[in-house]
Amino acid sequence: MVNFTLNPNETKRPIGAVDPDVDPLIHPELYIGLIFKRVAAYIIDALIISVIVGFVWVGLGILGIVTLGLTFGLMGIVIFIIPFAYHTFFIGGPNSATIGMQIMDIEVRRWIGGSPDYSQAAVLTVLFYGSIALTAWLILLIAFFGNSRRCLHDYFSGTVVVNKLDALVSAKRIAELAVDQKSNEA
Repeated sequence: MVNFTLNPNETKRPIGAVDPDVDPLIHPELYIGLIFKRVAAYIIDALIISVIVGFVWVGLGILGIVTLGLTFGLMGIVIFIIPFAYHTFFIGGPNSATIGMQIMDIEVRRWIGGSPDYSQAAVLTVLFYGSIALTAWLILLIAFFGNSRRCLHDYFSGTVVVNKLDALVSAKRIAELAVDQKSNEA
């Protein structure tokens, strides 16, 4: 497995080793319904990004009239910067999920464990938009062929998307099993 982590000191496991907390063979419930949730989350995010871009365009348009056209050149750049910044800051942030992902109760995790940082979120975002631009969304079909429902940009950035609520339930179930096991030993 390719794992582009930008900080070589952060790897706790050998390259390619999976974090047991997100292993699809140990916790298949983390991936139930995930493809639908990812699509729905992206549609929600696309709507939010469209509203943000619309407001910025109106603001730049008004400012362009006032400045006799000086800000009109920025309007094209906004189309690229806003989606990149939106995905990078939300995925690299404390919730590890965009607003759409939070609504759909999914989150991004590192394949080797933990939450992605901003650099890994930036790599994920560039790979996502680059891959869909080059393949007209067809590259996302890869998610149907693996246990972990990962897309190509997930593989190359070393991330995985999991069900957030199911992850909490699994963690609770693991804790309960540990308590039951300790009580059985006593």
